Amino acid sequence: MKLRRLSVAICIAIVFSSANAGQSSAEGDSWEIGITPYFWLPSVHGTLNFDVPPAGDSPIVNLDSNYLSNLKLAAMLTGTAHKGDWGVFYDFVYVNIGDLRSTARDLNGPGGIISLPVAASLETGIEGTVATLTGTHSTISSSRLQLDLIGGVRYGSISTFASWDLSGPIGPLVRSGRVSKSVDFLDGIFGALGQVRLGDNDKWYLPFELDFGAGTNNSTTGNGVLGVGYKFGWGDVLLAYRYFYCNLGGDQALHDLKLAGPALGISFRW
Repeated sequence: MKLRRLSVAICIAIVFSSANAGQSSAEGDSWEIGITPYFWLPSVHGTLNFDVPPAGDSPIVNLDSNYLSNLKLAAMLTGTAHKGDWGVFYDFVYVNIGDLRSTARDLNGPGGIISLPVAASLETGIEGTVATLTGTHSTISSSRLQLDLIGGVRYGSISTFASWDLSGPIGPLVRSGRVSKSVDFLDGIFGALGQVRLGDNDKWYLPFELDFGAGTNNSTTGNGVLGVGYKFGWGDVLLAYRYFYCNLGGDQALHDLKLAGPALGISFRW
């Protein structure tokens, strides 16, 4: 929980530092600032591993939920700050995915997969924060292409829960119950971002980003964005497709998570 508050505080500090840099720009400094709040509507796929307690002294059984598809609440913010060839890139995502219903028939026990005629009524949910902060360095800057290399860290704090109501020949398994788990991870990441400019009027462009990371809790993450943008005098309107992947290993409550879908943002720059 402390790490989650720290990630939020870092993102707030970045926003305020960007605003201060913008004031310096008005005084003749060369800072270029962009802040983009956006809406992301992804489909969600994942695998959850929970310890389903058995009756008596029987072994613990892991229950997997293989498909998730429902987004309750989300908040997103991204942006950049550049001065010369160097800069900062940040991205903050909060998601709350809940009230998910699914049916499970395969239970993964100590002796392997157990296929039982069990109809399991499941309700699962995920709540999490993922914050990314990197430095950037411009490697290509032309009339058509802007390409920056990025390197930094990605922090995530994710909580999951599952409640179940089993029917049929369940053997030693508890018929109903609820469990919850949480996990934090910190990845070092590297990648690239930029834009391809279209046409002679410099209004239309194709923004892109691609990065990969690895770190604590055997975590690996990947993120990709490709879209189209149009420049106005006050800022930009962006429509993009974003894919995010996180794998935390088989012994974590959240084994893997994939989010993919369209995003719409408004970028303010000065």
